[in-house]
Amino acid sequence: MAFDGHYLKIGSCTFQSPAIKREGYNINSKIVQVTDQKVLASGKLSIKELEHKPTKISITFPVMTMAQMRVYKQAFRGELTTEDEMYLTVEYYDLESDTYLTGTFYHTDLVYTPVIYNGQNMVLVDTVKLMEH
Repeated sequence: MAFDGHYLKIGSCTFQSPAIKREGYNINSKIVQVTDQKVLASGKLSIKELEHKPTKISITFPVMTMAQMRVYKQAFRGELTTEDEMYLTVEYYDLESDTYLTGTFYHTDLVYTPVIYNGQNMVLVDTVKLMEH
């Protein structure tokens, strides 16, 4: 499945109003994790990779209204039962494979700053980082 207009989907939210900034979607997919590394007597580096290769995603939004921010905040809460849980099922566009993949992610806190934009009270959300679990 090729790109169909959204970079990210959590539940039914595709983050289209406002849309994620085009230059604000950064993905690092299939990160190699090393559990053990050593230098052999021959001088060659021996690395033991973990089977799980997680993805990291950073997203940046343009300024938005408080109502828009509340919708996004709810999407990032997902179907959580307590304030402390932060795991989400995320569908994301993987540029390298030109497909949508799904994974379990946790995210950084949603930090926002009130701003005046075109004479209207708006909010600016800091970059949100998602790390696959």
